[in-house]
Amino acid sequence: MEAGTSAKEAKKKSIMVWTEPKDVKLLRAMAAEGVFVNTKVGSRERGAAWANVVSALVAENILVTPRSIRDRYANLAGKWQAKVARQEKESGGGDEDQTEVLLLVEELVALEAVAKKAEEQDGAKKEVVAKERSKR
Repeated sequence: MEAGTSAKEAKKKSIMVWTEPKDVKLLRAMAAEGVFVNTKVGSRERGAAWANVVSALVAENILVTPRSIRDRYANLAGKWQAKVARQEKESGGGDEDQTEVLLLVEELVALEAVAKKAEEQDGAKKEVVAKERSKR
């Protein structure tokens, strides 16, 4: 009985290590699913999009959870933004070859920024309408 228990414990404790090929698969699945397109932050639609990304990765034998892929994307996006800021501060920098991961992260960050801007504009419109209604 101990052998079965230790096998379960070993399975629980196994930690998936993110590698560049896994990052590429994650980012491709996110781009294909359109996680940031036509979905609001915290909405059921965005949650379903993340779940679809998880399903796509699990189909490729990459065991992940929605939380783990959101965290990994946030980590990659943060690293990319720091790298861009560092390159802008350097004089004459930015001629490095970009990997597929960096290109995908750049595209997804741009999509996320567009989605945030649209959501902020929508919120501003709602505030204006609410102020007009309160004046009546």
